[in-house]
Amino acid sequence: MALTKRGTPWELLQSWYIILCAAGFGLGGGPAFLYLATRGRKTIWFIFAIVYTAPTIYFFHHVLNLPEGVQSENTPILAWFVGWVASVIHALIVRKEFLLIVDARSDLAVQATEKLKTKIAANYGLEEHRVDKMLVEFNENDYTVKLCRLLFGALPFAPDFQYYFNLEGAVRRHNPNAGADVIERARKLAGSDDISSALKITSAMDSIDKGLGIYTGVKNVYDHIKKQNKRTFEADQQQAIDASVKALGLAYMIHRIFPDYGVTDKLKAFMELKAGREILLFYVSAEVALPFTDNLMEGGGELVKKIMTANHDEVEKRFKSFAGGTPLNDAAALLSTLSGQLAAMLEQVKVYADPLTERVKEFIPSVMNAADSISGGAATAIDVMPAWRFLGARLAAEACAYRAERG
Repeated sequence: MALTKRGTPWELLQSWYIILCAAGFGLGGGPAFLYLATRGRKTIWFIFAIVYTAPTIYFFHHVLNLPEGVQSENTPILAWFVGWVASVIHALIVRKEFLLIVDARSDLAVQATEKLKTKIAANYGLEEHRVDKMLVEFNENDYTVKLCRLLFGALPFAPDFQYYFNLEGAVRRHNPNAGADVIERARKLAGSDDISSALKITSAMDSIDKGLGIYTGVKNVYDHIKKQNKRTFEADQQQAIDASVKALGLAYMIHRIFPDYGVTDKLKAFMELKAGREILLFYVSAEVALPFTDNLMEGGGELVKKIMTANHDEVEKRFKSFAGGTPLNDAAALLSTLSGQLAAMLEQVKVYADPLTERVKEFIPSVMNAADSISGGAATAIDVMPAWRFLGARLAAEACAYRAERG
């Protein structure tokens, strides 16, 4: 039975080093384990390469330096024979681990190649859409990606977070069995004006110079935890306005990525997407629950309604200032329906507010330090972590997958 998805023939071909050990009469053990160490990137196998080479060197040194007519001692012969047999047995024992490592490293190499192809295609305008260009900006070890994994990992009802860097990865996440025809249809949808408009909003929502100001949920959570001061949306009007504007921006994104759907169907399709539930959870956690923990404990889901209805005129003004005159009617209509989902999700998040806060408490200081080192102290955490751009690109990508699957 094959150990990997590549099948038995591939595994037998990769196991040629065992023949080198067995047929090398003690000479092949060292080179075989040197090969294992090189392919598997394990230091211990390099050490064994030295260990299995030593008896052979000892044997030949002894034999070649024997005076003429003097019979060889048994010790060098025994050391050579034991080293030979041990290397063969050891080679068989590590075969399973070696094959799994090589299989995994081969997958990583393919992924790295695909990511490079995506980046080059995006940089040189070979793709007709912006989705890949935005997704490939983010590496798996970026603070933005780590923050999202942290937040969603703290909430047991969140979708399993899966990193991908292009539209095809989004299609595969939505449906692992999707064919090439679905991927091609998704690419065509990704190039539409509706998707482009939605992506522009995600970038604006992360920008500090397009009307949202320097107040961000992540930074204020850090200040809140560090200074141990009370935070309420009544006391921090700026943060409340920021949260309302982003909710309106999210509603507008949903409106644009599902252009041919009615309001109810738009929201239904949005909630069926893993990326949809993720971006909703991010909003509820980072923009509402964590910045306004005191309000959350008192009001729960009602907190959403209070934030949405407060400062209505200022919110509308802010949204128009960074959305470039985008019509509000459709987004506002969708937001009134979306607010119910936000309230329900906030009630779920409320139960996990303490562990969520503890995780963020451990994570944010390192982000703030990164911000200082990157921009000499001028940047805020959100400058380093454009989470809305990241999650918005994923939302647009999976929306294309959803629509492509349905023809």
